[in-house]
Amino acid sequence: MMDKITFIDAFDNINLSKELKTEFKNTIVNKMAFGRNSKKLEVEILSTRTVDTLKIDKLQIELKKEFDFIDDVVVTVDYNRDEREFADKEAIDRYWPRLLNNIKKFSPVCYIGVKDCKYTIVEGTFIVYMHRTIDFYITKKNLREFIEQDILNNLNMTINVDMRTTSEDTTTSHISRISTSVKEEFREKAHDVENNNHSVTSSKKCTPSNKNFEPKRKTFKLSQMIQGNKISLSSEFIVGSIVIVEGDIVNIDIRELKSKDFLVMIDISDDVAAVTAKLFCNKESLTSLKNELNLKERIILKGKVENDDYSEEINIKVSELACVDKVIIRCDEEVEKRIELHLHTKMSSLDSVLSVEDAILRAKHFGHKSLAITDSGVVQAYPEAMEISARHNVKIIYGLQAYIIDDINAVIDYSGSYDIDFTFVVFDIETTGLNKYQDKIIEIGAVKLIKGEVVDTFSRFINPEIDIPEFITNLTGINNSMVKDASLYNDVLPEFINFIGDAVLVAHNVGFDIGFIARYSNLIGLDICNSALDTVEFARAVFPKLSKHKLDVLCKHLNINLENHHRAIDDAKATAMVFLKMMEIVKEEGIRTLLDINLYAMHRLPKNKLRSNKAIILVKNKQGLNNLYELVSKSHIDYYFKAPRIPKSEFLRLREGLLICPCFVEDGELFKAISNYRSQQLIDYIVGFYDYLELQPLCNFANRLSDGFIGFKDNLIDISNRVILLGEQHNKLVVAAGDVHFLEPEDSIYRDVFIRVEAKKNVKQEKSLYFKTTKEMLSEFDYISTDKAKEIVVTNTNLINDMIESVKPIPDGTYPPQIQGSDEEISYIAINKAKEIYGDKLPDVVIKRLDQELSSIVNHGFSVMYIIAQKLVSKSMEDGYLVGSRGSIGSSFVATMAGITEVNPLSAHYFCKECKYSDFDSDTVKAMSGSSGYDLPDKNCPICNTSLCKEGHEIPFETFLGFEGDKEPDIDLNFSG
Repeated sequence: MMDKITFIDAFDNINLSKELKTEFKNTIVNKMAFGRNSKKLEVEILSTRTVDTLKIDKLQIELKKEFDFIDDVVVTVDYNRDEREFADKEAIDRYWPRLLNNIKKFSPVCYIGVKDCKYTIVEGTFIVYMHRTIDFYITKKNLREFIEQDILNNLNMTINVDMRTTSEDTTTSHISRISTSVKEEFREKAHDVENNNHSVTSSKKCTPSNKNFEPKRKTFKLSQMIQGNKISLSSEFIVGSIVIVEGDIVNIDIRELKSKDFLVMIDISDDVAAVTAKLFCNKESLTSLKNELNLKERIILKGKVENDDYSEEINIKVSELACVDKVIIRCDEEVEKRIELHLHTKMSSLDSVLSVEDAILRAKHFGHKSLAITDSGVVQAYPEAMEISARHNVKIIYGLQAYIIDDINAVIDYSGSYDIDFTFVVFDIETTGLNKYQDKIIEIGAVKLIKGEVVDTFSRFINPEIDIPEFITNLTGINNSMVKDASLYNDVLPEFINFIGDAVLVAHNVGFDIGFIARYSNLIGLDICNSALDTVEFARAVFPKLSKHKLDVLCKHLNINLENHHRAIDDAKATAMVFLKMMEIVKEEGIRTLLDINLYAMHRLPKNKLRSNKAIILVKNKQGLNNLYELVSKSHIDYYFKAPRIPKSEFLRLREGLLICPCFVEDGELFKAISNYRSQQLIDYIVGFYDYLELQPLCNFANRLSDGFIGFKDNLIDISNRVILLGEQHNKLVVAAGDVHFLEPEDSIYRDVFIRVEAKKNVKQEKSLYFKTTKEMLSEFDYISTDKAKEIVVTNTNLINDMIESVKPIPDGTYPPQIQGSDEEISYIAINKAKEIYGDKLPDVVIKRLDQELSSIVNHGFSVMYIIAQKLVSKSMEDGYLVGSRGSIGSSFVATMAGITEVNPLSAHYFCKECKYSDFDSDTVKAMSGSSGYDLPDKNCPICNTSLCKEGHEIPFETFLGFEGDKEPDIDLNFSG
């Protein structure tokens, strides 16, 4: 710390630039502190005038250069003013760069609006001319308040801020708006007086004959077409100008004014920007307008640009309006049309923005005869799709995008029937990163096991020909000097492949390691054809109670020494020891082959934790629909983990009537195997599971290509060609699918919002997932022959459609669940409860009501509904949680006796809990006809002198099930959270 001295004295011996010494010559160094641990110098300067913020930044840089032992310099300026000053132009100019930086932190949207804008100060008001964007109106008020507070806090200056668009006049527009607003308000009041025949008795009378105050709202003109040059809604509107714009109707708000005229506000959008149009009309004009708007979705309007002081928005006061047809630019003009087999609706939560109706209408517009609905793991779109498709004659193919988990080959990817004492090579690699297309292998370590014994080892460094990143060196201990003289991968990998021979490869998270090995082996013309065993999944099956199954955790659990973790040979040796101990455990369970290991794991692994692969499942017929519903239920109830998962074993059990194909995405099983350069044997095995294969346009991978995680475009083309070849080899149809999430390319912005909310970060999204025409889809496959492109885009999609019957996801009629003996059970419960309350000899009124209700309930098959409700309520009450009933169920006496509701619908009456006396027809009770039993006077039992209970609300049973007793029961219950 130090006493206050001038800036010049404090830094007299420091080599600072002349401009800095000039800038700070009249300032005081209020505080200077140095943190020994943080190595940060903090300087607080006191000034009577605003300091140029760019000079503050430059001072920090120069001080840091002078004191090379300091890691950071922070200079702050406080302003010593006798009282708050009003900011002037010079002060704002000097502070503007720092203000922009603060605005950027406050709101990136606001920053975009003001970063290049102009500003001025007029009569003490700081006027900022923002660029007009959609967000201008949302951010304007908050930004104004932020700037005022920021300048007060940092400059100790008071200032009024006015946010305007660049089109507003700098000196007169604000006053003009206020005066115009006042005049309009005064005229409206005068108009109200005239219409309501009110007399004004003040000293200054305003009469209807006074023409100066007669309201003259201009009404709009309804036209067939408006001639003139239209401008985009994203254009910069100049207040007072006359414009012609066109857009889709987003919302209409109609308000009746005191004058009995109507204010109509129409929000329109052209998918880039939006604006509100306002018009005034009488009742007759409003009727004509409504008739036009009901027929059209798009309008052209002409009007004057105005500032609305109430909403603080630009709007258009309409003088002329024309309704036009909404133009869909894209049409499918091909004679032979494709069918979309992969489309998501809004039921794919926080993923798709496409409504079922829009999808079906677009398919109809394109002339497509069918459309597949394939939402992510759910079938909620089916009812709406069924109704809408029936109206528009578009066949719906019902399906979903499933998350398939391979519980059959969870540990070993292709086990065959190798003996458990087969040769194994346990290996590990170290790399420069996680991307097999961009990063390099720097070390391979391996251990060969025969009959449970280590017979050989392999350990090599590889020169990656690039610098090893610092974080990899920190993790592995491998630095550039250790690999600079090592062999290249094209020399080491042939040695390693010769070392492993036909052994089963074993690794901890084997997919990652084998992906790198196979990728770089492929570059030199070598293939990895070995089966692979993952010790992570093996450990999950053997040690299901462990919360984590990382290598260090397993070594600690099994008392295995793990030295130099993250070095390939040491990790390989430790993994080998873990593997051998697990093999000893499973041998005791009678495991003798590798196939047995997969069967062992299939029954022990927590299936919801297995890695999933995306696949499309389509319904072929009614049996398939039933099976899909069962799979969906099981995926949500039994196997849900972050997503509803379907085990392969369950799918095989319920496969009848379903078609399945692997999604052509990174999470698709076939795509993953091909891109990881897995063996032909494994790939053939994978293809054999599916009914047909999918391809998607290369543009769907644009962002993933840019980040390098699926290689280059040529890699993607090679994968696509490989899928086409596999289809030919296995006689499987290959179809082109769009993975549709929105209608038009420009709609991708709406999905971006969903994705970023879900991911909680700025995630790149593909902009090509829109509903494509046949021609657009054909153009995406220009890297193959024209005939082959037409085959996968048109021919094969129609062949898949021909395999699929038209089914109704919700059949006509009602299908209540069946519970054996529900008729007898509900009758028994109701009658026994009635006897418990009213005695063994039931009153006639009770017998009559029970007979009436039970006859209706049993004869119409409603007993099961009562029993379900009774069991739910009974269970909840037993567990101590109250249940509330609501609605017309209170009119059912059987429901009361079953404990479903507490409302007794009989007429007002008394009953005795002790001797079962009841009174339904005494004079006292009859006098309360139509009233609640709770209002009966207190009374003691004439038999046992016990205080009588008062009950009954006189509600007829017909309120619940109708006059014929055949209305579908609707039992509404509120359970405790």
